[in-house]
Amino acid sequence: MEDCNCNKPDSFSLKSSFQSLTSAGSSMIKSLVSDYDPYVKDEEKQKRLEICRSCDFHNLLLGKESCKICGCFLSAKTSLKEQKCADEKNPRW
Repeated sequence: MEDCNCNKPDSFSLKSSFQSLTSAGSSMIKSLVSDYDPYVKDEEKQKRLEICRSCDFHNLLLGKESCKICGCFLSAKTSLKEQKCADEKNPRW
């Protein structure tokens, strides 16, 4: 057989198709990540901090507040949406 191209469409290129798919996927991920805000509003952070400060597991060492259960610094922990009180028996927030 001489150079039969009957099964190959002229415009198809596996490499360009793959590049197009990865570019589209990359754009989609970037838009999802850029729209996500991991932080709570300041009012919520202050509310969480006040709860932590009244807790028996509150720790203040060298001017830094932390939790005696998990060891997290409270300024960071209370700022993040995905975080919760470390007291599994009696979570306060």
